[in-house]
Amino acid sequence: MVLFGLAGMRFNTDGVRFQPCIPEGISHVELRNVNYRGINFDLAIGGTGTTVKQCLINGRAVNGGLLGADGEGRKQVTITLSDR
Repeated sequence: MVLFGLAGMRFNTDGVRFQPCIPEGISHVELRNVNYRGINFDLAIGGTGTTVKQCLINGRAVNGGLLGADGEGRKQVTITLSDR
């Protein structure tokens, strides 16, 4: 429920796409040490709603909320949501 619902993780051949859905009353979600292929990542989601205002991977903005499958090593994914 947490991976696919709140965090909105969608695993495919391109990588992991994030489409979170955070309801009011929950302001922050964190997942640590999520393993995907050769990647180990921490995920922090702030805000509520379903609209991704910003997605950062290791501090760099990423369009489309995609953590590419071709990466490796440790990653930090930070997502900011907006309810609008």
